[in-house]
Amino acid sequence: MKSVNFLLPFVLMALASSLASAYDPSPLQDYCVAINDTKTAIFVNGRFCKDPSVATADDFTSSGLNIPLDTNNLVGFNATLLNVDSFPGLNTLGISIARADFAPGGVSAPHIHPRGTELVLVQKGTFYAGFVDSNNTLFGKILYPGDVFVIPRGLNHFQVNIGKTDGVLYVSFNSQNPGLITLANSIFGTNPPIDPYALARAFQLDVNAVKQLQAKKRYSPRRRSHIGYHSRSPSPKRSPWSPPPNRRTGVGKPGKNLFVAGFSFLTTERDLERKFSRYGRVRDIHIVRDKRSGDSRGFGFLSLQKDEDADAAIRALDETEWNGRVILVEKSKSGR
Repeated sequence: MKSVNFLLPFVLMALASSLASAYDPSPLQDYCVAINDTKTAIFVNGRFCKDPSVATADDFTSSGLNIPLDTNNLVGFNATLLNVDSFPGLNTLGISIARADFAPGGVSAPHIHPRGTELVLVQKGTFYAGFVDSNNTLFGKILYPGDVFVIPRGLNHFQVNIGKTDGVLYVSFNSQNPGLITLANSIFGTNPPIDPYALARAFQLDVNAVKQLQAKKRYSPRRRSHIGYHSRSPSPKRSPWSPPPNRRTGVGKPGKNLFVAGFSFLTTERDLERKFSRYGRVRDIHIVRDKRSGDSRGFGFLSLQKDEDADAAIRALDETEWNGRVILVEKSKSGR
């Protein structure tokens, strides 16, 4: 009896281990190509499998990830996922891949993949990507071409194209079908709707504001192989931002106070000081922020010690790229 009691914990541990490995389990043979005709299929896990004797190289090949996607929608984002539904050879192999296209300023809204860890590779553009863990800690990073960012399975995450040109990400998952839950849709776009009074209490909003959010037309993920957002009504084509014509920067005129605009919302006062201190001593920095949220509005003011220092900074930095954005630098007209 004692030996039974001694072995019981190990049995329970082994059982728990086998249950934990049920997520995208390893295939029981070299491959298992998905097939819809179940009469001649062998079921292992995931989808029914084609008889290995009739499998071909085409079952393990897919094309099209080189084709740019239409980002002409309100979020400026679109993506195509190659999972087991569109690529049968992935069945039971625990892997899938996606291409994501972003217009300038495009956003992959906060979302979750319940069944897969995500590995992001920047192919083109400048991105701000991040995820939030179970302690509500944000892990965010500005990414450039060639950078790789990993997002643990099931955590809320997002990507934003902070550059002035189109951007492309290639994303892989350790699941043949990682799933997609877009938070805005799962909260305000459910069918039937969640009780607006419950949402108003949870988000500390007015009930009418919640009802307005629930009534909004929103982008819904396309099923099967396409996970991007598609517009239900035409929206204007986004074009890269460019400085206004015939600007007057104030070079040569008296003044050491500068107006700086167009920088990333993630830019801090310390970043501005480092950027401008090479042209002279920075005496004062003020980033304009939203009164309610405290978030940067992407412009601000700073002062240099001499008029000549301000002129040098304008000549060197005005209409140049910084962290994927074109910044404007000119003499402040407000006298700040």
